[in-house]
Amino acid sequence: MLFRGIASLAVLALAALAAGCQPGSEAADTDTDATGVAQEADSLEGFSVPAGPGVLIPQNNSIVKDIYAFEAKGWIRWAMGLPFSTGPITDTTGAACAQGQSGPVWYLAGTSGGLATRSCTIPKHKFLYVPLINQWVLPMPQYVDTPAEMADYTAFLASYIPDVRAHTCNLAIKLDGVPLLTTEAQLDAKLWTQVLNPFTVKVNDDNFAGSLGYTTPAGVTAGHYALLRPLSPGNHVLEYAGAQCDDQGAVEFENSTVYHLTVAP
Repeated sequence: MLFRGIASLAVLALAALAAGCQPGSEAADTDTDATGVAQEADSLEGFSVPAGPGVLIPQNNSIVKDIYAFEAKGWIRWAMGLPFSTGPITDTTGAACAQGQSGPVWYLAGTSGGLATRSCTIPKHKFLYVPLINQWVLPMPQYVDTPAEMADYTAFLASYIPDVRAHTCNLAIKLDGVPLLTTEAQLDAKLWTQVLNPFTVKVNDDNFAGSLGYTTPAGVTAGHYALLRPLSPGNHVLEYAGAQCDDQGAVEFENSTVYHLTVAP
């Protein structure tokens, strides 16, 4: 059995994994799989963050792709490690936006579905990492503790994650009213990231599934994330959204988040 989340913290699904496949080739991650020279959690030190004219850092090269993957893991660990009932995902005002923050990257949350408008004060010189819409799968340890179970798990991911991407729709991200990318094709190409080499995630006792805290050795995540350069001091409005649509294009789940940000001088 596994926990599967959608959007920027979201819907819980329970899926049974059948046993009996041959052992898979993927092993548990040790924080070196897609992170290049990164050494510290939530750190961009060691990465050469490219200069550019805009606030958005798109995935235009392998270094930036590594950064996105590294921070996607950090985002999941941050979100899952905090209490769900009082944390930033279910926050309706922004009062929880400082929970769990450390290092040069400041994580912002989405919603468990629908719209949230929040206010948040952040320190200067912080990069921002946000999910337009994302997915994670967090199997309980007892369901991936044999080679056959892990093989079944990775086989499930091989079909599930591409299907997630194919059914993602209505992507958008704006800063102060200006779109950071203008077409859905650009948003998909520049912001999609996936970390399918399993990594360890500690799930808080107060989580989206209830009182079922545990540590999984086989977390994965995929979705459309955005990495932003530090914003100028003062007030900004950051808006981002994404949805999952069915084969006919009808929205089945959506996240829409608005942050009124104050960057400290």
